[in-house]
Amino acid sequence: MLLERMISFVAPHTCLHCGHEGSLLCISCQKAQLITLPASCYRCHKQNSTGLTCEACRAHSAITSVHVITSYKGLAKDLVYRLKFARAQAAAETIADIMADHYRLLESDILVVHIPTATSRVRMRGYDQAALITRYLGRKLGLPNRKVLFRHGQTRQVGAGREERKHQLRNVFFIPSSKAVKNRHILLVDDVITTGATIEEAAKTLLQAGAASVHVLAFAQA
Repeated sequence: MLLERMISFVAPHTCLHCGHEGSLLCISCQKAQLITLPASCYRCHKQNSTGLTCEACRAHSAITSVHVITSYKGLAKDLVYRLKFARAQAAAETIADIMADHYRLLESDILVVHIPTATSRVRMRGYDQAALITRYLGRKLGLPNRKVLFRHGQTRQVGAGREERKHQLRNVFFIPSSKAVKNRHILLVDDVITTGATIEEAAKTLLQAGAASVHVLAFAQA
């Protein structure tokens, strides 16, 4: 991270949309170009005012609420691509800024937790993009951030459908010490939601370890 900050000082990032120097997505383009999604149940997409999982879907979900900032297309997709595949770690802070600006806490005593990226991906990139986003987000929201979730195996879910993902992810996460999450409200952070299988499995693991509730905050949804 220090190296990238030094590089960005010498050769600053430019906005993906307007080319303005200073960040990968300037404030003006964030406001003008990113379409903020209305709050809704993430499973059936029925709109509500809080992002709570609706009563009908609650029986099939371990998640209390999901708040997604925008759709996974256009500039949002470009920004995530830069973070994941072009080693632009500055994109993590930009994404965290956008998430913090649009999120309102539903609980007190919240612990911010990221979904760990497969080790093969971390080795390839040199960092865990989810951990970076979550670290910045915790600071911006003034909330504690801890690494409590870990992975068994390194199966990637790229391109898999919901049922295949559910099968691949079954029991993939574990928590070494339940003390870290017991009776805590968890804000689970993800960059992009696709089928929802990953956040559901992570939420199930957290609840089994004694978490009081699991809310999800994601930058984009495919």
